[in-house]
Amino acid sequence: MCTQMTETYPPPSYSPGDYNTFLPPYYPSSTDTYTTTTPTGSFSSDQSAYDTQYTYATQYSQFPPEASKSLAEAYTYTTPPQLYTYANLPPQPLYFDQQSPFPWTASQASAETLHINPQSLTAPASKAPSPHGTDSQTDSLKRQRYLQKNRAAATKCRSKKKQYIQQLQSRFEDLALAKRELQCQVQSLRDGLISLKEELIRKRQRAGSPGGTQKDDSLLQSPSNQSLPKVSLPRIITAKPRTRRATRACINCREQKAKCTGGSPCERCRELKIECVFVASKNEKVARRLQDLEQRVKEFYRLLRRIQPSADARDQPLIAKALEKETPPGSLSPSSDLSTDVITRLVTPSTDPVEEDFNKDKTTQATGFIGAHSGRSWLHQLKRKGLRQNASWLGPETPDGFFADSIGSVNYFLDDQDLSVDLSVQPFAIPPQDVADELLDTYFDMVHPGFPIVGKTVFLHQYRRIYSEAQSKPPKKWLAIFNLILAIAAQHLSLTYLDETDEWHDPSIYFSRGSKLGLADTPLIPHPDIQQAQVEGLAAFYLLTIGQVNRAWRISGTATRSAIAMGLHLRSVSKDTLDISKELRCRVWWSIFVLETTLSVMTGRPYSVANQFCTAPLPLPFDEEQFRDASVARLLADSNARSALSKSLLSTAARDSRTDLPSVMPCMSLYFLFTVEIARIMRCAINLLYAPATTRSSSYSVEKALEELISTINSLQTKLPKPFQFSRAQEDTTFETQRWCLAFQFYSAKMTIARIAIHRWERSGQATSPWWKEMSEICTNAACNMLSQLPDEPDIIWLGRIAPWCCILHDLMQALTVLLIELDSRIKHGAKYPVLIPRYIQKGMHWLLAMASRHAASERAWQICQDLYLRLTPAMAPLALRN
Repeated sequence: MCTQMTETYPPPSYSPGDYNTFLPPYYPSSTDTYTTTTPTGSFSSDQSAYDTQYTYATQYSQFPPEASKSLAEAYTYTTPPQLYTYANLPPQPLYFDQQSPFPWTASQASAETLHINPQSLTAPASKAPSPHGTDSQTDSLKRQRYLQKNRAAATKCRSKKKQYIQQLQSRFEDLALAKRELQCQVQSLRDGLISLKEELIRKRQRAGSPGGTQKDDSLLQSPSNQSLPKVSLPRIITAKPRTRRATRACINCREQKAKCTGGSPCERCRELKIECVFVASKNEKVARRLQDLEQRVKEFYRLLRRIQPSADARDQPLIAKALEKETPPGSLSPSSDLSTDVITRLVTPSTDPVEEDFNKDKTTQATGFIGAHSGRSWLHQLKRKGLRQNASWLGPETPDGFFADSIGSVNYFLDDQDLSVDLSVQPFAIPPQDVADELLDTYFDMVHPGFPIVGKTVFLHQYRRIYSEAQSKPPKKWLAIFNLILAIAAQHLSLTYLDETDEWHDPSIYFSRGSKLGLADTPLIPHPDIQQAQVEGLAAFYLLTIGQVNRAWRISGTATRSAIAMGLHLRSVSKDTLDISKELRCRVWWSIFVLETTLSVMTGRPYSVANQFCTAPLPLPFDEEQFRDASVARLLADSNARSALSKSLLSTAARDSRTDLPSVMPCMSLYFLFTVEIARIMRCAINLLYAPATTRSSSYSVEKALEELISTINSLQTKLPKPFQFSRAQEDTTFETQRWCLAFQFYSAKMTIARIAIHRWERSGQATSPWWKEMSEICTNAACNMLSQLPDEPDIIWLGRIAPWCCILHDLMQALTVLLIELDSRIKHGAKYPVLIPRYIQKGMHWLLAMASRHAASERAWQICQDLYLRLTPAMAPLALRN
């Protein structure tokens, strides 16, 4: 720290050569002396060293004449008048804003202003020169003046900055307060709008009740009676449209290097009244050319697929080879891995949101979630569409609070009914042998060809030992499998043979025994084995036959996980397992696979395992009785030959050159092979077209996906052997059941794939697209062809002899739903619909009416279809329910 000292100086004396030192800055003061404040020690060039304060005793402009006279006497030297003229003075430095070399302006320098008489002004007596010199004193004064002005300017700048920041903070607080007020107003408007909607819904509901219309009119006429909150509406301020920068400039703006506003013409060209021309960029030209080429290639491939069936034998291989090049690796060929990376996926319009609380009550819990690819979901969308167009469709609320627009209102299955299981039955009791033989024959004739979950040869050998050997005691799980098989057969016979007094044909008794032996009477959660997977698969199949679809889906999932835990979904190379045993286990897996796919299509829910995770070989197209043949035994041992045989049977593109493959004759195992392949294609279609988490794709990708799937189904249909072909009538009744079931499976797959194209132009604006119209016709034709497989006159005895009823109802309702959607769309747009559509709808409803006499689920389905059909065509007479 430095100390300060104050020094006092007497009035200085001047010499004639010191007139320049008489020009310090002028600072008025009332004190008698002037002081300088400096730090003790030597001077430095630091700013603090020049921090000097000057105080003058008197002002030169205020000298009285007496003072001037005394000063003249005190100072002996008198300056000549001409010395103080402006011309005789030496050059003086300019200080900042001075206009003259003097510290004051020219007007201030006059003698009249200064009150100084030049002739009487005398110089001081001779005095020794200043020790510091006049030059250093002038520099220090200049430095002092510069620093003072700099500090004053900095202080002023800081004060202005602080004031500006305070203004910004105040403005920010005002805007934040205004924002909160606007948010409160928006929320109040929303609440008011919700209350208005609720009041309107209550008025509509009261209008439907007796005497409710008059009450609504009074409410509408007297607004004061409404207890709605008053909401202050804020003033609407329309923001100015923000101009966007044009992506490219026209030729004139580009040449003049001016800003182009875009449009045709742009603002600049319109003002100048000149032609405005835009030239496409290089990337745009390439993209447009590429799009045109893709469209042309697409048309070429479509034409190749159309002319392929009519081409001769020499041209067909060339066309097939060209079509193979069009399909990238991992295509949708049924014999390939069915990779999902080939085709861009498509999202359904609503991406399957959950709009209901499925835990609300027992009815919704029994129905559960129904996905987009289920026929019941299509039926629900059609009903809700009618509810939106006509408020009278909204039926009254049921006593349990279940509205008519719920998904459960179109559920024709019996999920809401209790499952009758009597756990007090004797689990080890067996029916008489003649009854058991009848039921087993029914099962192996009607169910086993499409669901070979048990080995027929081994099972029948074990079955005969029960009645031939009195001391035989089969294990519990085998008895569970036996009772579940009898329950399925008894349920199938009950649709055509009804005798309530015959307890040996009661399916609930057999199911109760099988459940107690294989499902209920087990310690907690046992580890799975193959027999446990068979028990769970048979239980799920039985629940499906009685209409308990939701429970069947749950049990089938358990069976799938049990099979996966045993590794049945993978190819087995174990040396400890016989080849025949490997084939039987493979058929157990594919039976559960087909069952889960069927339930996935019925419920619209995803399946458990994707095709990419399944490497089990496809079932051999030979029955169990042929496993001992040398050629079949060689196929069981050689996986490569087995794979080549499957590809030659299923794929039109596969042309294997091997000649050592045995010939395949039509049999039940070959029918099951085609059933498995249809199920694999169905899984691929569900994954590509209906998965909610997929991304929306372009129209070209969707068209390619649908074309590939339809082409795959058509190619597989052409590979059917002649006894299995259903497109033309055949007199041979050997494989009538298999032929009829394959027809329903093929047409159901086509409807599931092409249903997404029915009037898709309503959502995407593609009203004039002929391609979507073609796909919509494929879906409608598939529904008509499925119904054409049935006789014109309903015959439930024939139906029970031809096929199991577990999937007939679902397929029949799927076809009727497609035709009802097509009819509704044509009526809505005023288009003329073919006469065949109402005719096939009536035919399907007559079959439902006939099945309703023995099947409660069919009666529900008939009531739902008749209600929708009469609302679409009010002029039609309703069908009466016949006993």
